[in-house]
This record gives sequence, C-alpha cells and structure tokens, in this order.
Amino acid sequence: MTIVGADGVVRSSTKGAGMPPSVAGTAFFLQHQNNNSTALRVDLAPAGFEGERQPVLFTRRLDRADDEFDGIVVMAVDGSYFTSFVGASTLGRDGLLALAGSGGKFWIEQGGAARTANRQVLNLPAIGILGSGPRLVGAEAFRDGVARALGWRDSPVYPVVAVAALSRHEGNAAARQYWEASRDRAVAASACLLLLSGLASVLSLRAAAREREHEAVRLAYRTATESANDGFYMAAPLRDRKGQIVDFRIIDCNERGAAFYGFRRAELVGRAVSSLDRGLAGDEVIATYRLAMSNGFYEEDRRMPHDDRLTIAWGRRRLVRVGDGLAITLQDISERKQHETDMERLANEDVLTGLRNRSWLLNFMPALLGGGAPDGGGLALLFIDLDEFKGVNDSHGHAVGDALLVAAARRLGTLVRPSDQVVRFGGDEFVVLLRPPTDDAPIGEDHIAAVAERIVTAFAAPFTLDGGVQAAVGASVGISLFPRDGHDAGTLIRNADIAMYAAKDEGKGQYRFFDQFLSGQTARRAFLKGQLARAVEADQFLLHYQPRVDPVSGALLSMEALLRWRHPESGMVPPGDFIPLAESSGLILPIGALVMNSSRARAGSSSRRSSRWRTRCA
Repeated sequence: MTIVGADGVVRSSTKGAGMPPSVAGTAFFLQHQNNNSTALRVDLAPAGFEGERQPVLFTRRLDRADDEFDGIVVMAVDGSYFTSFVGASTLGRDGLLALAGSGGKFWIEQGGAARTANRQVLNLPAIGILGSGPRLVGAEAFRDGVARALGWRDSPVYPVVAVAALSRHEGNAAARQYWEASRDRAVAASACLLLLSGLASVLSLRAAAREREHEAVRLAYRTATESANDGFYMAAPLRDRKGQIVDFRIIDCNERGAAFYGFRRAELVGRAVSSLDRGLAGDEVIATYRLAMSNGFYEEDRRMPHDDRLTIAWGRRRLVRVGDGLAITLQDISERKQHETDMERLANEDVLTGLRNRSWLLNFMPALLGGGAPDGGGLALLFIDLDEFKGVNDSHGHAVGDALLVAAARRLGTLVRPSDQVVRFGGDEFVVLLRPPTDDAPIGEDHIAAVAERIVTAFAAPFTLDGGVQAAVGASVGISLFPRDGHDAGTLIRNADIAMYAAKDEGKGQYRFFDQFLSGQTARRAFLKGQLARAVEADQFLLHYQPRVDPVSGALLSMEALLRWRHPESGMVPPGDFIPLAESSGLILPIGALVMNSSRARAGSSSRRSSRWRTRCA
C-alpha cells in the first residue's frame, strides 16, 4: 500500500523498495490527476515495480477539502497472486489461466507447463471476448498457434475479466478432465472475485466503523464542551465574489460561549461575527480571524470591548483552522488579569502613601532617560528628605510618623504639575521627577529652583495631624539634572542625594544643585571615614595642650587638650574634617576614651594634687 502526493512523489509505502520514488509520468497517475473521478482504476504496473510477476495496480484519486487533486492511493498486488493457485496438472501442457482488463488493456497469464509472466499468448483484441460466451477459439487467437477452448467471467464490481483456456487437443483427449478443469477454473475465478469483493466489503465495514467512532467522538466533544467553563465556537468564513473573506458566521457553539455574549446557544448560532463586535473592535476581531485562517493558528489575551452585552472583561482567545472554518476557544481570564494588575500595583506602589515606590522608579527611569534631550535639560531629579522626622517619630510614635508621611506626600503632590512624578523613595525620603513642559523645550534651572523653593517653603509650615498633633518638620532638597549630572538612574539618584546632604550641612531647610565639588567632598569624607577606625587602632591622634591663665593675676588655671589627627599619608587632618565623621559613625566614644586616658597619664606624672582639668575636642 502506497500514498503518493500531488507531485507524484511517494510519501509513504508499506514496502520501501516496492515501487519507484516517483510515478509522476505514469498513465495511471496522469489519469487521476486530470480526471476528478474517484473511481477505482485497475491496470498492470509499468516498469519500476518489483514483484515475482508484473504487479496489478488498484489506484484511486485523493482530493483535498476543496476537491482539488491531492495525490493517489495505490495497492500493488503481485500478478502471481491471481493465478498461482492453479498448477500445471490442472491446466495441462498448453492450458492457460489469465486475469484481463475488460477492455483488453492488460493480462496476467499462468501457463500449464510452467509459470511465466507476460508471455502474451492470449490476443484479447483478436478474441473479442466481451459480449460473447465460452467457445472454441482458433489458433489465430493465440500467439503460440495453439487452438483452445476459451471461457471467461466478468467481475460485477471491478473492471477485470477472469479467463481460462484449455488446448483443444487435450480437451478432446480427456473431456472429463476438461470439464473438471473448467469447473475448477471457474471456482478459482469466482474465488478471486470473491476475494476482491471481500476486500471491498472489509474496507466498507472499516469505514462505517470509523464513522461510528467519529460520531461517538463528536458526541463526547459536545458533552465535554457543554460542561466546560470555556466558550467554544465554530465559525465559517463568508466570502465575496472574489473569494475574499469579509466576515464570519457562528455555525456552532456551547451554552457557555453564548452566555459570554448574553445569548442562548440557539440565538447565537447563525449570527455574523461583525454583528457581535461592532465598530473598531469588530474590525480587529475580523482581522484576527483572517490571520488565523491564513496561519492555521492564533492565540491572544484580549481586553473585551466595553459592551453591556459582554459578561467578561478579559478573555484568552485561541483559534485553530479546521478545514475551511475556525474552531475558537474563549476563556474568561478576568480574575487572573485583575490579580496581575493588583500584584503589579503592590510591587510599584507605596502602601502607606499611595505614591509610586522605589522599585517603580528604578524600572521607569531607564525608559524615561532613553527619550531625554541629549544636549541637556532633559529632566530634573529632586531628592527630598524630611528634617527632624526622626524626632517626631520617636516622641509621638510610629502611628503619628506614618500620618506625617501621608500628609507630606499629599502636600508634595500639590506643589508639582500632574505630568511630574512624585515617588516615596523610602523612610522619610521622597523623589520628584520634573519633566520638560514639551518634548522640544528643555526644562530650565530657574523653573527647577522655583519648584525646590516652593517645596522648602511649604514644608516649613507645621503639619496638623489627627488628634490635634502639631508636627514641625522641614525639607532639604538635593537636585541633579539629566544628562549633565548623570546618564543613568543610579548616578542621578546618588548625586541628588549628595546635594541633599550638602543642603543639610548648610543648615537644613534648603535646596542645593549637585556639582563636582560636592562629589569630591563626598569622596574625601568616605575616605576619611574608612581611615578613621584604623587611626583609632593605630593611635594616630595627638594632644596639644594649651594653658588657661587668669588675665588679672596671671595665675595658671588649667590646661586645654586639643585633639589632632596625624595621618601617615595625608598629614595633619583638621578637627573640622574628622570630628563630624567620628560623631556620625560612633567612633567619637573610643576617641574620647583615648583623650581621657592620655590626659590622665600626663596629669598623674606631673602632679597628683587637686587641680582642675578641662578636656575638650575641637
């Protein structure tokens, strides 16, 4: 058994070497290709087919769903199969058994003396057997010149004729044998036809069984779809005179799918898709259906149009081409989409203030900076820290601190434009992104300074919280500009933070633009802070003593100890540079202990009498 494609190339065969790889030029292939009849064709195989005798081919045409030629199916039966059951003892020396076409187009012969293939002893056109019964035939009807008694039987199902011939000489010599041989040959021919008929019956029964299976599958499919939560639809294309798809019609659906549109199944079946989704949404749906027909498959998550008839907000639509139509599955994913929206909101929104949070800022800024002006003035980042917030939080509790943050966020939102972004960066720190008024107009420093001044002034006023609590906090603002002060989010935030601490160092309640000098100061502070702990361990500090004298009597009153840091590489470090770092890092306590121990040691060695000492770090 062999399947041949529309191009004549063998696609599949139960015997790999049984036939040539291509039959495109054979008579039986061309007949089926050029004739849309699906009738069975029986003929001898051309050259290239293997077998003990030249095979007999049973071929049928295969069509696509649009009735266009799609190839053929071939059953090749070795020629010896039809004649090998009769031996030489039955046929005699010159007897013949043959299978011929009804029009004399082919024959397969079995001789009495030996099995031969295509000896072409019978001359069927000369015999003219069609329309005549068994009779004696002269030698001219046989190519070997032997006269024979000829008998035949035509198949009522297939275009073949079973032929039996015994030589006249042998028939006269053994009439009884002739009669028995004729009977046997008739039985054999009948058996052959019965075999062919049985094969056809088996194929028919198998096709019927397969149809029953398909019907059972369709029934199971209907039962499954009706009990499912998803909507199922079958849609057929509607075409214009040019064959272009202009719309689709619902030819089947389940009750769940009809309920999505607010219908019963009987009401939805037969409706055009364009009547269900009107306007722009309908055009998009028709375009999606056309794409699925073209590609064979399409899947998407789709927000359903705002229509009182639709009962779902989000749907997952899956379209599969089946023949000349579409099988559509519509799943309600509204809850999942709402969950995703809630999770995204929680990930990017500060729960306390409702503002965007740090995560959102770090994800949003790369895209925002990608569209910034390349020559400066793209946007400004204001880093805001609430002054004295820790004191309010410690004195009144965290509940009041949270209320203060909410009020600060609300006040901050009233000081900027709707197009600007306000973010709670963390703790009592906020970030404001100021964007240009238009895409082609850079934001000016005067405008930025005015916004920063407005924020500082507004936060100078105390907050009145629930319960009448008055909270007075200020705001220190650091400002960095893109792209002048950085080309990425991390650099802009870090530089704005540096500028904010500079504003705090200058007295709080101020704003400050970032510049490179601040960056150098920050780097030096970081260096000194890292070296300070080593200085304590290595005892790199010195005490300079300065006497305190009574200006009237000139008497020595006390000694003042002045602390100095002698760094092995940087030399003498002024107290104003390292004392604030020691206080902020907690190292001021071990440094104070060093000063006290050194002072006591010097005082004890000089005198143990009562005297006043004053030790001061300056």
